[in-house]
Amino acid sequence: MNNLELLIKKLEVLDIEINIIGDFNFDVGASPPNAPTKHFLDLCNLYQYHQLIKEPTRITERSSTTIDLFITNNPTMYVKSGVCHIGISDHSLVYAIRKLCVSRKDPRIIRSRQFRDFNANSFRYDLSLAPWHIIEEYENDPNLAWDAWKTIFLKISDIHAPKRSRKIRNKHSPWLTPELKKLMFERDRLKRIASKHDIEHNWSKYRSARNNVNRCIQDAKAAYYHNYFRNSFGDIKNTWKGVNELMGKNSHTNVISSIKVGDCNYTSSSDIRELQENTIAVIPPCGYKPENKQSVIALKMLAWIAERDNIAIRHARNHGEQRIGKYLVDGFNVETNTV
Repeated sequence: MNNLELLIKKLEVLDIEINIIGDFNFDVGASPPNAPTKHFLDLCNLYQYHQLIKEPTRITERSSTTIDLFITNNPTMYVKSGVCHIGISDHSLVYAIRKLCVSRKDPRIIRSRQFRDFNANSFRYDLSLAPWHIIEEYENDPNLAWDAWKTIFLKISDIHAPKRSRKIRNKHSPWLTPELKKLMFERDRLKRIASKHDIEHNWSKYRSARNNVNRCIQDAKAAYYHNYFRNSFGDIKNTWKGVNELMGKNSHTNVISSIKVGDCNYTSSSDIRELQENTIAVIPPCGYKPENKQSVIALKMLAWIAERDNIAIRHARNHGEQRIGKYLVDGFNVETNTV
């Protein structure tokens, strides 16, 4: 008992759901309980643990006791508990069914511009009136000049083509039927009416539609997964696929089903496994057409210098880099022979 109390004290500081299962050897079904059992029950009450097993777990010809227990500090998460009497031991099997809590993933947000009311002429006119001259104040710093230009341009763009955000579903809902969608649209319509006209009758109609939709969704989900698991009986792969869908997990397993070498197409696992190493194409680290890496900021700076000084600078995105001996230079001016 002292060890159990010490264990519960240590677990208490974790502030998590705790379940303790096993043969406690305290007959909680006895009336009245003996002193050790009463001490155990007082300990559970003190730390707000609840004992879920209500039936005898050890039944013999002479006795019937409830000593195999399931105690938890979160009983509201369990919908059912009980005892399964099996013949392999004089102790019966205890069980508890927990509510399935699937953590929702954050929705995927897509941001784009809305061009429904975009007018190109009006947009160009506003651009012509923009104070572009302030960029000249940053002629010695291309980064500040670029930031100033971008700020002006995006500010005008936000007026003519405002940004909008859309939520994208993380997963499809195969149980969502057209009939169910109609009920959901009707529920949303009644919600808008109730919000606009704050009348109890409207709210009552909305609540009724909402509850009906919730029931239909639960029934549709249950029917879909019931049929899914029934059809997947004996198929472990599809069964786990359905379980992962219920748990909100995605499978990222990539299976190679075929490899083509020349005119031959290998599909069996044994043939794929026996392929020689030099028969499989491996992409080089820099690709089949390797290129030198370039700095976007450096290219912007070269373009800015060329515009400021009214000169032509050859670089990676303008006729390619100039080779001098065995070296490639970032920027080169042919007229002044300057790097």
